[in-house]
Amino acid sequence: LMAIPFVVLGPTHTEVEVLGTTVQPQLPFMILHAPPGDGSSSEFQQGQTTCREFEESYATDNSNSANVAVKLGIAGSLGFIATVNFEFSVTFSGGVTAGDLAIKTTSNQTCVTVNEGFSTTELTGPDGGGDVFIGYGTDLNYGVYEFWKQNGCDISLDTGLIYTPIGNPRKFAYTKTAILAEIDNLQSIVGDSLTVGVKVANDAQNQIDVWNQVLALNEANINNPSNTSIGAVNFSSGVNQSQESSVTITDNSSIQVEHYLEGTAGVEAVVEVGGSGVTGGYEYKSSQRYGKTQNQSVETSKIVKYTLADDDSGDKFNLNVVRDPMFGTPVFRIQSGTKSSCPFQGGYQRDQPRLKHTGQTVSSITLQGTPVGGSATFNLDVCNESNENRAYTLKLNPESNLNGAVVTAAGLPLNNAFGQQFTVPANGCLASPLVIEVKMQSGTSPTSYPNLELRLESSCEEDIVSSVFASVFFGTSAVIDLADNSLLSVSPNPTSGRLQISLPDARSLEAVRMMDFSGKTVRNVELNNFNGPYDLDLSQLPAGVYGLQVRSGQQVFAKKVVVQ
Repeated sequence: LMAIPFVVLGPTHTEVEVLGTTVQPQLPFMILHAPPGDGSSSEFQQGQTTCREFEESYATDNSNSANVAVKLGIAGSLGFIATVNFEFSVTFSGGVTAGDLAIKTTSNQTCVTVNEGFSTTELTGPDGGGDVFIGYGTDLNYGVYEFWKQNGCDISLDTGLIYTPIGNPRKFAYTKTAILAEIDNLQSIVGDSLTVGVKVANDAQNQIDVWNQVLALNEANINNPSNTSIGAVNFSSGVNQSQESSVTITDNSSIQVEHYLEGTAGVEAVVEVGGSGVTGGYEYKSSQRYGKTQNQSVETSKIVKYTLADDDSGDKFNLNVVRDPMFGTPVFRIQSGTKSSCPFQGGYQRDQPRLKHTGQTVSSITLQGTPVGGSATFNLDVCNESNENRAYTLKLNPESNLNGAVVTAAGLPLNNAFGQQFTVPANGCLASPLVIEVKMQSGTSPTSYPNLELRLESSCEEDIVSSVFASVFFGTSAVIDLADNSLLSVSPNPTSGRLQISLPDARSLEAVRMMDFSGKTVRNVELNNFNGPYDLDLSQLPAGVYGLQVRSGQQVFAKKVVVQ
């Protein structure tokens, strides 16, 4: 009788020790793309489930290729149980942020189930908006386990990482704008590493790296020339049409993730495989692999419905609808012949305002020597470079008017949030130049009003704007050099109490003035060449937004300050 040798592959122990906690950065598991048109939306439909392959792996230092899957385990009283299959669910419910949706992750796939539909319109306001990213991140307990692996005829003992989610998942439903705001918040944490600590700063940087990859991948997926075409569609204002689409993945993609492991004994084996030493611990590098859809018929995978609509007369959209290769959802590409206005979403830009100083080729003018109590006037040409008649709004930017000048256009005030609206002919200007008048509020008001900004805006989209500037000086006030406001440091901002104010290079502070946005002075301190940071008490001010001016020599520095 001959014995046949055999080797049992897999973990050598049923339980391993919990070595510490790390942070899994937030990752998207579905992206919903917003179609153009101010009444358009995409939505996940009720009662649908879509599943896809999903695996996390790490790379060896030598080959830089994924060779060992990270294992999910169940945490018990003694540690991890490495041989039990794992499921982890995250549920979004209630409100308009994510309808009612569940994401279930196992060791080899992720399923998204939509129990109550929700759309991009609900997530981004009445005008629709940007793409919506849905997913979660978790805190993870981790440990190291040994296992036998086979490579051809060779059997060897190797080391892997096992973890299990703990606590509540950090779920999210973000637009691109929200992700960019998150990056800004996290960068401030990274910059304050001495206060928040090494672990918090590293976790923040790792999330920043993931968000940047997510946004870059999204742009690449949208613009991929190999995207599968779903079909062409045309629509104009007053038309409302809906279509359904399957979710089919055509491209395997990965997001590289780093986890910060504190300097705990026992992780050195993991570091040898896929990590590197950093201050106070280690960075474990992994790859989140997004695989293809699994076990879905065409009918059961029709999870996305998109509605195309616009109510602005004259808007027209010619679209090619293609498939996102990584997430399978419809992407909407604007083609030639498209024109849009409110908001502008591509094609021909129907709003093209143009504001000019009459008879001037420069955007800034300076008026000096106007008698105190008098008025300074100048003329503006209000123009339209669009090929159709358009309505624009003329406004005074309140952040440029920190000293509270009284500004009117054709005798009507601009010191308000509404401005004045003008209908301007196609490829032309108003028949007569517009007279702008600048006055002091009273005889005791400041006499210097540098860099007042007049803005001609699209009626519903302030980013479509043409600006001119005017610096007005009454009496014998000196022309003040326009300062680099980035040199003025104020902290904390927002504040609920004291505000520390400083300038670099030992510049002295001569005066500090705080104004509300009507131009009324609420704090005014003469400092007489004060050196070093100045501490300003704002604890008695009502909550709101204020303008801060700091005078140093012949320069005035300005900053917006938020009081909570």
